[in-house]
Amino acid sequence: MDHPSVKVTIEDLLHYPQTVDETLAIIQQALFDKVNGIKYLTKLFSMTLNEEEQSIIKSIISNDQKHLEYLCSIYQLLSSHDPLIETNETILWVDFFDAIKELILLKSTAIEFERRILFMMKDHKHIERLTELITDELRHSTLWNLLFLMGISHCSNERQKNE
Repeated sequence: MDHPSVKVTIEDLLHYPQTVDETLAIIQQALFDKVNGIKYLTKLFSMTLNEEEQSIIKSIISNDQKHLEYLCSIYQLLSSHDPLIETNETILWVDFFDAIKELILLKSTAIEFERRILFMMKDHKHIERLTELITDELRHSTLWNLLFLMGISHCSNERQKNE
């Protein structure tokens, strides 16, 4: 447990030669992707066909909200201020499969940014949290594959009904 009188320095947290500005820029991009991912998940939730799909998406949203809070806390720790989090206003997809594809690509990008942030950290507590975050992202990718297969199954069942 951290002692309140012990001040943690940036040198204690980061490996060099990365600069604080580089680290903050990477975290800022990860935050942007995370916020947009949650926005996309919410839209996808409205497109789901059954409770099982909704349950999977709810669990991913919950994890991503936890990840967002953690990334914000790292940003605040390094910069002493709250991050500016912008969002992409446009959701280009309207189809379930396009949504899954977009979210799989977002997860892939998230893992890249989170891995870079992990490599910059020296503090064991942050390394553990980032490792948890990355393994959650990998689990989410597996769940996206499951949702994709469930969507194919729904389409196949609808096609059979119409024949």
